[in-house]
Amino acid sequence: MAKGQRKEASTIEYCYRAVGSILRAASQLATPSLRLQSGTSAALGVEKKRKRIEKELALTRT
Repeated sequence: MAKGQRKEASTIEYCYRAVGSILRAASQLATPSLRLQSGTSAALGVEKKRKRIEKELALTRT
């Protein structure tokens, strides 16, 4: 892999990791009582997005 392509890939990987950690923190901040109050379970939506991003990150590594 060319040096420029590797740098670009590592930047994308870094961004995915950063977004994943932000979403993970957001899902941990959503307490069970908040989930019950929201009615739409926003925390579960955040968790699904986090898992999707982690899956995409795993695909970019291969």
